[in-house]
Amino acid sequence: MRSKGITAMVLKGPDVSSNENVLSDLCDGTVFQNHELFTNDPTALQILLYYDDINLSNPLTNKVHKITLFYYQLGNIRKEYRSKLDSIHLFAVCKTSYLWYYGLNAILKPLVRDLKTLGSNRGYPSRVWDGHVQLRGAALALLADTPASHLAGAFKESVGGARKKCRHCMASFEDMNECFTEEEFSLRNKNNHEEQLKLIENAPNKFLREYYSKLFGVNGRSGLEEAPYFNVCEQLPQDIMHVFLQGIISYELKYLLKFYIKEKGYFSLADLNREIQGFSYGYSHIKDKPCVIKEPDLERQSSSNLGQNAARMWLLTQVLPLILSSQVDTETEHWACFASLLEIMAISFSNTIAQETILYLKAAVKEHLALFKRVFPDAPIIPKQHFLVHIPSQLFKFGPLIRSWCMRFEGKHAYFKDLSKKIKNFKNIAFSIAQKHQKVECAKNMTVDGDNVESSSLFASDMIFGKSKRLLGNDEQDARRDINRFYQLDFPVAAEIMQCNSVTLKGTKYIPGKNNLLHIGYDQNGLPEFGSLVKIWFVVDVGVFFVAEVKESVAFREELNAMEIEDASLPQGLHVICPDDLPFFHVHHC
Repeated sequence: MRSKGITAMVLKGPDVSSNENVLSDLCDGTVFQNHELFTNDPTALQILLYYDDINLSNPLTNKVHKITLFYYQLGNIRKEYRSKLDSIHLFAVCKTSYLWYYGLNAILKPLVRDLKTLGSNRGYPSRVWDGHVQLRGAALALLADTPASHLAGAFKESVGGARKKCRHCMASFEDMNECFTEEEFSLRNKNNHEEQLKLIENAPNKFLREYYSKLFGVNGRSGLEEAPYFNVCEQLPQDIMHVFLQGIISYELKYLLKFYIKEKGYFSLADLNREIQGFSYGYSHIKDKPCVIKEPDLERQSSSNLGQNAARMWLLTQVLPLILSSQVDTETEHWACFASLLEIMAISFSNTIAQETILYLKAAVKEHLALFKRVFPDAPIIPKQHFLVHIPSQLFKFGPLIRSWCMRFEGKHAYFKDLSKKIKNFKNIAFSIAQKHQKVECAKNMTVDGDNVESSSLFASDMIFGKSKRLLGNDEQDARRDINRFYQLDFPVAAEIMQCNSVTLKGTKYIPGKNNLLHIGYDQNGLPEFGSLVKIWFVVDVGVFFVAEVKESVAFREELNAMEIEDASLPQGLHVICPDDLPFFHVHHC
């Protein structure tokens, strides 16, 4: 909070979407908009909590040390900065064995105490940039995978041992396989959850207590319920990374691939792997190139996620339709089931989403689950597939779920794994990595009294240029003319214009090339408009400009989950666009 930039974001209040029909961030969701504290104090700290277990291996003894990491992040920070690892902070580390011995409630007790102080009428006296303020705050959500979320809410961590397997509703295994809309389930809420807790706590004997616990899928009272303004039935959102990329996708692909390989004989697993490995990946995808799928990975009991991590699985879902479409019949229900899952995932992963799209998603989920049961009658609906019925309401509650997914938090784990290898001291590894991390954080955010500079590393320049050359003569004049055609900028005649062979902005690398496409806008038919990135210009003291050759969007191919584009039929010239004006920052490849 001593950062000028962070203080300004907090005191400005929430950055609510200008279009009330479009959700673009956490503050557009009903959990925020109906929150008792945030609606009355727009400057209150919106705290996002996260925790997970990781394994640290001692290279000398090969002994594995399992530790639990607890992070937090401020939802007040603008969404483009929340994707940076410097926005994620450590608040606790402990051995996982301690968590099981003492219980999660004991570990979270200091946090709950601080949340009570922040949630009080007086708040907490905080030193901010250029002064002091009384800040209030509350936990907006706790983010984690399914077992961790259930443990935090004191629900059954292992859904296999509970009669009611969902933290959002009272669904049984039989219900999950028969009902595919949220309205068909009895939803958990604060009142019925409290009634269940009282039955468990007041049970006259251990047998009855265990019976109620399994019946309701509840272990007991969560320590988070003592924190002000926190509801375990509402503020433990689903994580789309674990639900899709480490759950549903691999589960349904196992059945689809076994059907194509063993029943239809369209191709062999070796043929598929050869196609996947030989696919022409773009430079931004090559680091996440999918691994070889092994025969045991296709077994239903396998928990290998087809041998992929989340990023590789995400890329696999993009290239697999292009690979398989020429080898299988795309007019069958089996392919339609796969295509509908990709559509559901694309909507769920949206950066912004309209309310009508959420209503469409609800119908799409119902149709997909029914179709899956029809084409694979022997395959049961697993809990992660059931969670799909809650995704639409989760979008209404939290806005785009990509703003609250765990991908970036898990990216923070790499720092601690690398750190444990460097310090080579595992005697009290939790203390060692916590101390080292906090020292680095202190150094990154250190300021000297009187300095009127931004202290947070979050705002450090992350613009990295490749090889550059200055434009001179006619090349410079042409560049100025093209820029002024799209942006009426009055930059000095003496301003230097550089042409770069690459630039990295906010973690995304841009390289000119005819197969490297940018989403530059929308055409008159409402289709996304793309352009090949042909040049990158940097005007000193002004900024970066992308020069794109506009392509013509033909149609969206639903069976491929891809846009079909072609060279423009009429010359359209070059399109110049500033990175901040791109609808999406991703680089696409064709």
